[in-house]
Amino acid sequence: MPLGFLLPFVDARFRSLKRVLLLALCMSLTIETLQFGLRFVGNPRATDIDDVLLNTFGACLGYLIYRGLKLR
Repeated sequence: MPLGFLLPFVDARFRSLKRVLLLALCMSLTIETLQFGLRFVGNPRATDIDDVLLNTFGACLGYLIYRGLKLR
């Protein structure tokens, strides 16, 4: 949620839901892919598609809160 909320404040290019969601999806997918690859060298972290979906949904909620506060 903090990513979706704070990103529009930091950079004007991320003042659309589409861009925020795309960045959140890419970042979360990158982290999960790294976790999957690193598990073969001893990293105990689990890889789960739910993390990708929930992180993206959280960024969406954060952006919607940003938009709700920005309009008032």
